Amino acid sequence: MKTEYENIKRIEAFIGGYFVTSYTFKIEFVRSEVIWEAVGDDFEPALMIQMDNESMNTFKEGISKCRILSWKNNYTDPHILDGTQWSLDIEFDDLRIEKSGSNAYPRE
Repeated sequence: MKTEYENIKRIEAFIGGYFVTSYTFKIEFVRSEVIWEAVGDDFEPALMIQMDNESMNTFKEGISKCRILSWKNNYTDPHILDGTQWSLDIEFDDLRIEKSGSNAYPRE
């Protein structure tokens, strides 16, 4: 029996803030591809890595331990207007889950 985490097809994450370089991270589980990219004034070329099955399974075990599917949809610190924003899009065959935050994060 597969767990929910084994059924994830794609994850896209973003973290960034005002006047700083932001980053995106994409992982395609079906193709075993990871793409890391800086976005902003400090241009850095995207990094694409082809992962092996063992590495992909280790990554899924890690996100399972972080319990990302149990996180609230949004974490916000209303006392900070600037700072760091983040988002996480998790895709399954027929479902997309969005998590995000502004200057606040899940405990995991």
